[in-house]
Amino acid sequence: MIAARKPVFIDKPVAASLADVIEIFRLAQESNVPCWSSSAFRYGQGIVGIQDNSDIGKVKSCDVFGSSSWTEHHPDLYLYGIHPVTALFAVMGTGCEKVTRFKTEGLDMVVGTWKDGRIGTFRDLRGGKSSASVRIYGTEGMIEAESSGYKPLVDEIVRFFKTGDIPVSAEETIEIYAFMSAADISKTQDGAAVSLEELIEKTRRQNEERRAQKTGRK
Repeated sequence: MIAARKPVFIDKPVAASLADVIEIFRLAQESNVPCWSSSAFRYGQGIVGIQDNSDIGKVKSCDVFGSSSWTEHHPDLYLYGIHPVTALFAVMGTGCEKVTRFKTEGLDMVVGTWKDGRIGTFRDLRGGKSSASVRIYGTEGMIEAESSGYKPLVDEIVRFFKTGDIPVSAEETIEIYAFMSAADISKTQDGAAVSLEELIEKTRRQNEERRAQKTGRK
């Protein structure tokens, strides 16, 4: 579709690796093709318009709950974790600086620290029961939001194909997938903090090296 210069919406997950996610959006930008992706959780009741919600005030933190796929074909959170992680970024915005992951037999917890000191978490209860809730904490109070189904997302997709206006930037989507990829890296490093900025830049450089090798350039 990108080669055909047609607007593109990609259902989740965008790809099976951060490298491929970054490359897809690079190609779209290079070809001047509108391209985006999102989970329906972004448009859940209580999430949309949260920055203007006077009942909660300024968002300070957010906890999301979900499940991971635990397959060998892509990072753990890419398949089902993408839903709550998308909601997390819809609430917190971009600017996540580092990610740490804590994993025990019965609980998996990913903690993101934003550059302004705010904290967002993803929890997989690993067999425990939890609704797909999003708990948002602000300077004036706390609310619990949930997914509103697929219709709000479908409405955005239809609007996109009519107008060409991209509702979610490539930068935010890449940061979402970097968050999930960093969680896997942190898991292999016994919970060490992983810088998202460094991970994204490293992946971009590796992509550039692979493209150079394919074209025979040094």
